[in-house]
Amino acid sequence: SAAAPWQRPAVWERRARRPCNLYCGIVKIVAPRLTYRDIFADSPPMQNFRAVETINCRNKLQQHPVVEGCVRLGPLAGVPRLLQEFGCDPAAVLQSVGLDIALFDDCENIISFIALGRLLAASVRLTRCAHFGLLVGQKTGPECMGLVGQLLGCSPDVGTALRNLVLHLHIHDRGAVPVLSVGPDTASLGYLIYQPGVEASDQIYDGVLAI
Repeated sequence: SAAAPWQRPAVWERRARRPCNLYCGIVKIVAPRLTYRDIFADSPPMQNFRAVETINCRNKLQQHPVVEGCVRLGPLAGVPRLLQEFGCDPAAVLQSVGLDIALFDDCENIISFIALGRLLAASVRLTRCAHFGLLVGQKTGPECMGLVGQLLGCSPDVGTALRNLVLHLHIHDRGAVPVLSVGPDTASLGYLIYQPGVEASDQIYDGVLAI
């Protein structure tokens, strides 16, 4: 019998367009003759997904709501260690942008997008690493989104996981919105920062794409 469309070879294309804040990073899923039904009804079960968070986040449910303009600290939990790997003092870097290193003791803490942008801009400048945001994202995965990440891991198939992400990301992130577009042959998942005045938006997009 013919293989299901999701069993055929697929190409994952990652790219980020960054002329201004109001643009999204895009993850494109490409497969021959892939239909809407194939993506949202017949896609394969989620496999090899870590349903628990790392760092100090294991077995801990979200305690506080995320307020407008902020995001949970989970995706940034590895920033202090990454700064150390570049020979920087994490406490000094964080203090230079008005943050306390104790904030990173709990990934359920929240950080504003404005502060996040300042932190990434300073990190790029001090480490002289133009892809710092990408490295931050590579050190984690969907599990960094807490309850939302666990929901993705429990989704029966990829299509359901994508829909759950679009519907529930606001539980984790209140400074950007996900965008899902499904066509005859591709599905594109985008991420759009809508908070004004955010520095280093390119670094944020790179981190999101890596996650």
